[in-house]
Amino acid sequence: MVRNSIKQMLRMPVRGVSFLLLIAASGMLLTLGAVLWITDNSLVRSYEDTFITIGTVEQKAFSVQQVTRWDAERKDYQLRQKAVYSKLLPVSLLFFEGADYIHEPEKRSYYGSYAPDYTLVSKVNNAELATVVAEISPLEDCIPDESVKVRVNKVFFGSPSLEGTSLWFCNHHTQNPKPLQKEKSYAVVLILHSWAHGAHYEAEAGAGARTLEYIPGETAAIQYGPDGMLMKDSLEREWAEDSPYYEVTDGFYDTDIGQRLLNAAKGLYMYANTQPVTGTNATILLMPFYNGDAYISEGRDIGEEEYKEGKQVCLVPRKFAENNSLTLGSMVHLRLYYTNNKNTAGQFFRPDGSGGGQGLLIDVNGKTLSVFEDSQYTIVGIYDISYGADQGSYSMGGDEIIVPVNSIKNRDARNIIAYGPMMGYTTSFQIPNGSIEKFLAAWEKYGTEELEITFYDMGYSQIKSGLENRKHMSLVLLVVGLLMVSFLLLFYSHLFITNQKKRTAIERCLGMEKKKCRRSLLSGMLILLLAGSTLGCSLGGVLSRHISIDLNQVYYDASYSSVADVKAKDAPKVGSENTVLALVTSLSATVFIILFGVGISIIKIDQNLKLEPMELLSEKRRE
Repeated sequence: MVRNSIKQMLRMPVRGVSFLLLIAASGMLLTLGAVLWITDNSLVRSYEDTFITIGTVEQKAFSVQQVTRWDAERKDYQLRQKAVYSKLLPVSLLFFEGADYIHEPEKRSYYGSYAPDYTLVSKVNNAELATVVAEISPLEDCIPDESVKVRVNKVFFGSPSLEGTSLWFCNHHTQNPKPLQKEKSYAVVLILHSWAHGAHYEAEAGAGARTLEYIPGETAAIQYGPDGMLMKDSLEREWAEDSPYYEVTDGFYDTDIGQRLLNAAKGLYMYANTQPVTGTNATILLMPFYNGDAYISEGRDIGEEEYKEGKQVCLVPRKFAENNSLTLGSMVHLRLYYTNNKNTAGQFFRPDGSGGGQGLLIDVNGKTLSVFEDSQYTIVGIYDISYGADQGSYSMGGDEIIVPVNSIKNRDARNIIAYGPMMGYTTSFQIPNGSIEKFLAAWEKYGTEELEITFYDMGYSQIKSGLENRKHMSLVLLVVGLLMVSFLLLFYSHLFITNQKKRTAIERCLGMEKKKCRRSLLSGMLILLLAGSTLGCSLGGVLSRHISIDLNQVYYDASYSSVADVKAKDAPKVGSENTVLALVTSLSATVFIILFGVGISIIKIDQNLKLEPMELLSEKRRE
């Protein structure tokens, strides 16, 4: 019977070959569309779990104010620009109808922890502050409206080697400074400034020589209340002091200003032994971790519940852990004594231990800042900094520790030395992937023009758009393949079965049973179906696998090469998974086509077999 069916097919070679090729082509389209559609849906779900969308917030300046400052070297006032804000806007403005957050907006502060018992990177690299508290005497009577030479009589804070040496001193930003007398000693806060200048310097050092000068620092404290309002310094007179250096007389250090200078020296000593601590509600909200400049190299991240409940756990930098022989599970002693609500630790604490000072760490009464929170934290993770990472406002600070902000009981309430508007490096939030347009639409309705929001989604929006286009394309291929299969099976079953009424009648007249007739008619169709569907679906599987791998690699490279620090285990695995998917789908498509074809063929055959042989012959003659 099978041999007879094959002979019948060979008598119609054009029909047989065309059916074979067309069913192979439709099977290829069906498999290709199915694999790509399944792959794209899987990728969308994978990328939704892998990608992260962060928004940063910056308050726009209301205007720019021009301020002047005297420059002793140029003998003229220099113009400077200062941003002016209408008022400092609260984070609560970011909570509005339609805002959907994964991690709610936060304006982060960083805290100074007094850490004399730890080996900090500044100590390892012998980094020194550019501030000195000392007594000085001029080598001759002079007016320090240019660089003049003074002798250091006593050092209260700074390098002890300075004592007994000479340095260049200038009241650089005061037009008419107080004179200095040779036989007198003056207490002063010295700040390393820039190149020495003026007639005195050139006469001694020679033209073209380069030596740094020191200028006097302010003795007034800068301290804010929890409401962000600048507190009034107790020494109002000193606030406007143009020449903040003071003649040392008997009992000078018992006076308010004398005590203030001694306390300033103690505060600077504390600052030289300070470790920055940042409180947050999610590690990913810190831009260095988001953009891959920082990553957890040992242990784990702080968990969501730990952040929420304010557990005393922390992340520490690798160098700090190594310098202090700390490991996962070790305890870290944090003694917080000041709050900075304006800057990030990276702006003052460089990874090499260098960095600028933050003024005199004293309160408005001239007292040394006291520790307001003393706690022990458990190390759960150790992080490292990527080679070539940015340094500045968006960077991690040297020895910076990360803790849950809810673990700091006195957060944003004590010893606030800096307070400023929301900036991109201090204020951020996380929203669901793909929801930027929805968020902006709601913000357009309820937000304010004074806040500028910038989104970072690792390229998710562009990638999702491309994947959606691929999904539509693959769906078209799938539908076209399915329609082609249906049409071809209906059409060729008509040619190979319905039109074979004469053959069926003859076989019936020759005494062949219905079951054998059905087998005879079906076997040829089945052979072509098996060959064509296997060939086409196999080609579709191979082709879809290569297309998926190539396209996925393009998306992976474009999205991860320069933005997020996504570990390889988090990225979608397209090689082995696509091989299995292509194999399973091609087999499934092959089985589907064969079963579909067999089902249609059996229906057609049964329609023929319901008629008696003579009826079949008469119908054939009428056709």
